[in-house]
Amino acid sequence: MKAVLIRQFSEDPRTHHVEEVADPVVGPDDVLINVKAASLNFPDLLVMSGKYQVLPERPFIPGKDAAGIVEAVGPNVRSLKPGDHVVAQMENGCFASRLSVPQASAQKISTEIPFADAAAMGLVYQTAFFALTDRGSFRKGRPC
Repeated sequence: MKAVLIRQFSEDPRTHHVEEVADPVVGPDDVLINVKAASLNFPDLLVMSGKYQVLPERPFIPGKDAAGIVEAVGPNVRSLKPGDHVVAQMENGCFASRLSVPQASAQKISTEIPFADAAAMGLVYQTAFFALTDRGSFRKGRPC
């Protein structure tokens, strides 16, 4: 399969390349996704440049948000089936043509939601929610 493979941390995008890598392994609790869209967020750029607070061992495939179609599921997966449209959030690995994730990391979405829109909502939604509830102490019944 094709994937962006980070061999060295760098801010220069010319150092990052799409390469052929082995297909992901689907474990008993995993979902294999044919990735149709992935979002590029500021934390992805920080990881790729080596400036994020949590850095994976190299080489690695970056990308925290993806959307696509379920290709296969492990024998223990009950919540999803092949053909389902899903969005997935991972620490890394979404900048690939295929992605294997634990079933808890993939959520079914409507077939009416464009893949690009679905992939773009995960991390930014989590960031906004965290900013409002944790940093801003926003609560139901509390004036703004």
